[in-house]
Amino acid sequence: MRSTGSILRAAALSALCILLSACVATLPSERTSRALVRDLEKIVDSREQIKGWVVDDAEIQLVINDAMLSVCRVPPEERAAALEWLGAEIKREDGPVAAAWLKHGKIRNDISNLVLLSRARALLAEAELWAKDGKCPFWIEPAEDFDGRQSFAHRLIFAGEGGGRFSFGLEKTGSHPTVIGIGAGGAGRFMGGYGISDSLALLIGGEMALGGRLTAPGGVVVTATGLVAVRAIFLSGYLEFETGPQEYFNQTTGQNQIGFHGAVGVGSMSLRSFGGFVSGSVLSVSYDYTYGQDSTGERTHSNLFTLGVRATYAFSR
Repeated sequence: MRSTGSILRAAALSALCILLSACVATLPSERTSRALVRDLEKIVDSREQIKGWVVDDAEIQLVINDAMLSVCRVPPEERAAALEWLGAEIKREDGPVAAAWLKHGKIRNDISNLVLLSRARALLAEAELWAKDGKCPFWIEPAEDFDGRQSFAHRLIFAGEGGGRFSFGLEKTGSHPTVIGIGAGGAGRFMGGYGISDSLALLIGGEMALGGRLTAPGGVVVTATGLVAVRAIFLSGYLEFETGPQEYFNQTTGQNQIGFHGAVGVGSMSLRSFGGFVSGSVLSVSYDYTYGQDSTGERTHSNLFTLGVRATYAFSR
């Protein structure tokens, strides 16, 4: 299990990679080689984000099992093509990596993609030796249509998420003074969708949230939200945009309000388990606007700003 510190660190690194466009994988055009290279790059990236990558030989031994689950599913000629492509890309980006590091003034950020390519190639070279030595599990066979083990592309996705949140709200009813509310609570959601490509997924679902208001007049805050989310995937991290209709029980007026929800989230993902499950975390910021009437017919509207962290568990087929 990941520690809370590791989860938050992975999310922060994912956000930085996304903002700098540094985690966009460089990939071959041929389908099988592309899927294999992407799997290996994700394995390397996941290890780098959670534990850090120090000595190549030692790190490769720690992730070789994950690599073999992909490599053993790829025909030998496609593995050779992936090795050749990685070698050509490394050369095109001024590799080998040690020489490029010196050439770029020992500035690591300038050669981040080259570092990823070099580590992915070293991992594939070691896994290829294992495969040639007959170390692939007997129950894993090569397939010409291999489309990646660590990718969501062209797969159905089902995800359950839950976590905590802090909120700040402004509520206005008729000519009455604006009521400021501060609260905390939790939420749970279920999402289903489809991976459109290596880097894009579309999900729909719903969320229920329950919280307590810490300022007067106190009470319980309840919201129900329909969700449509677009997820841009960057190796072990992703950026998610979501929106949807919302119903909010206004504890100040005692009436339900309707409106809309919008949020942006930065997430991290683990490697896929044997059963097809992926765990992760999301740091999100949201804005909700709802409106309605109080018991006297006066118009009321609410603005709610929320910062939250969710744990995620996804399954894809």
